[in-house]
Amino acid sequence: MIPGRDFPGKTALVLLTSLAVVISPALAFAHTGESGLVLLLPTDYYLLGGTLAVLASFCLIFLWPAARLERLCAASLPIGSLRVPSQTAISAIACLFLTALILSGLFGSRDPRSNPLPVTIWSVWWGSFVFVQAACGDLWYYLNPSIAPSRLVRSLLRRPAALLRYPGWLGHWPAILSFGFFSWLELVDLAPDDPTRLARFVLLYLGVTIAGMVLFGEDIWLARGDPFSFFLRLLAHLSPIDPRPMPADPARRRLFLVLPGSRLFHLPALTLSGTLFVLMTLSSVSFDGLSRTFRWLSLAGINPLEFPGRSAVLAFNTTGLFGVWLVVAAAYLGVIALGQLINPTWRLVRAAGLLVISIVPIALAYHFAHYLTILLMELQYVVQIYGDPLDRGWNPLGLQPNFVTASFLNDYHAVSIIWNLQAGAVVLGHLVAVAVAHVLNARLGGTGWRAVVAQVPLAILMVLYTLFGLWLLAAPNIG
Repeated sequence: MIPGRDFPGKTALVLLTSLAVVISPALAFAHTGESGLVLLLPTDYYLLGGTLAVLASFCLIFLWPAARLERLCAASLPIGSLRVPSQTAISAIACLFLTALILSGLFGSRDPRSNPLPVTIWSVWWGSFVFVQAACGDLWYYLNPSIAPSRLVRSLLRRPAALLRYPGWLGHWPAILSFGFFSWLELVDLAPDDPTRLARFVLLYLGVTIAGMVLFGEDIWLARGDPFSFFLRLLAHLSPIDPRPMPADPARRRLFLVLPGSRLFHLPALTLSGTLFVLMTLSSVSFDGLSRTFRWLSLAGINPLEFPGRSAVLAFNTTGLFGVWLVVAAAYLGVIALGQLINPTWRLVRAAGLLVISIVPIALAYHFAHYLTILLMELQYVVQIYGDPLDRGWNPLGLQPNFVTASFLNDYHAVSIIWNLQAGAVVLGHLVAVAVAHVLNARLGGTGWRAVVAQVPLAILMVLYTLFGLWLLAAPNIG
């Protein structure tokens, strides 16, 4: 990053032109949401348009020298400064709020539509906060509710340092196992919204996280063992806001406006287990879309027009959730191995751990496209529950039940906007991913045609994965 450096005019013009060319067929892109808009275009032309747009974006980026692209992305604009708040104090407030939610889940209403815990965990936090983190930076660093209690425990034990040394062979596997269970709970479990069960799971997660930080140290556990801290920290590097320390005043940060995703260039290569974790964040969202399609349900021998409920596909979807992850991981590692054959300077684990960073913007884009309609539906419940947290029939805003569904989602123009937002997010995420992969590839070594062609297998995989998302959107599903 170069503070205050202006964007090179000629290069920026080329970039904007390239962006316009790729976004022009934006309706050809989208990840499955909730079938908010019925696609009436012929599927063959629809898939062809998406394929050509993806290929065009790869060609436009690959023609640029990586060094020149990195210099362009190093441009930044100072926008002010900010005093660093107390991490412990904010975490303590977040912990008290989470404690109140847990108590609400354990002793409050059993109706998920009147209990604040389910809607807060699934919609406000996992559905919405992910985007706030990617837009504003690492807010979770302060809002993590486990920071304050873990520091309190260490203070009471009079052991500020870790009690145990974190085993290197363990890698990111605690995060993988935790996120795998979290995905299973959300996508497969019979009652993920049940307030009492959810409260127990949240309490268990909080206890494990605090114990992990006390035993192995705060930094190492949040970086290796806690799936949400690890994932959200990666997403924070997509933010267009870059806070940098001020040597003259360590309590303040100077803020710079940068190109979204440019901070990903400076991340180190992930371990193999870290690579598998990032791929799990992408595959879980993809499986959610796949599990709703008629084709998937037919494989389970179920008539999608008479869907009997989650209990009928519990074992089938459990296998599918982790099976899709294994397929995605095998495909990714396979194309990296092909790249190594083309460019022998690559080393499989390092190349996989470095290039997987380019998957982060794609994972965010798919997350946005998938959760957008869900969040719009849940908005009506969020407003109602927070306006009546004690379930006393309060309605301070005077809103009608299901006001979002009645006044917004049934409007054709509104649904068209949703569709375009989904499509635009996936296109933008794809473009950022291509640029990041192109720059990161230069760090793997090699010169000449081998260094460029080695990226082709990964490019093909991204094209196929985009087509898979297009098929998910076009395929009939249970909504």
